[in-house]
Amino acid sequence: MTKEEELKEGVRAFHEALQSDKLASTREDLVYVEESYWIAYNRLKDSPIEEHRLICAQCLEAVAHILDMEGRIHAGDDLRQQAQAFRKHAGPDTPLVHEE
Repeated sequence: MTKEEELKEGVRAFHEALQSDKLASTREDLVYVEESYWIAYNRLKDSPIEEHRLICAQCLEAVAHILDMEGRIHAGDDLRQQAQAFRKHAGPDTPLVHEE
């Protein structure tokens, strides 16, 4: 897989996670959503593109929320700290990336 294909796959996985997250109603649904967020994060985490860094931050925050719902608050807090680092790199006033 080329770097460009990897980045496209990451963005696709992020949008898929956003859509699935809206519809998730079971634990199995959340497992799929979490996996999609991790795929997006892992494909985009080394990208220097600002939008990709924001997507990574959102992925980490979304997984942190899932961990919170499972009662794993400390693990969620660690991910939120990592997300904050991605946001600082992107700039403090940069808006969230949303599904269109």
